[in-house]
Amino acid sequence: MIAVITAFWVKKEKRRRHLGWLALFILVISFIGGGIGAIQTWVFSGFSMEGSNGFVIRFFYENCHWTPFWAQFAAALVCDLADKTITTVGAKSP
Repeated sequence: MIAVITAFWVKKEKRRRHLGWLALFILVISFIGGGIGAIQTWVFSGFSMEGSNGFVIRFFYENCHWTPFWAQFAAALVCDLADKTITTVGAKSP
């Protein structure tokens, strides 16, 4: 899904040059990677504060008092947003 969105985005010249479109692109691919990934993790493994984003899950769960699902979902989105931002900016650089 990320590859399809990327191919669609790259085809439009004005989208590649406009910062607003770039931000929207990052949000969309972050939601695909983090959001759908979090739902898959929840379905197959259930709630876990382990793994690379475990400290973020723990923050949302223990400090914000979110439900386990929403803590895991939000943590996946936050971590994926950081990942996709770094990757996109790096790929866009000359």
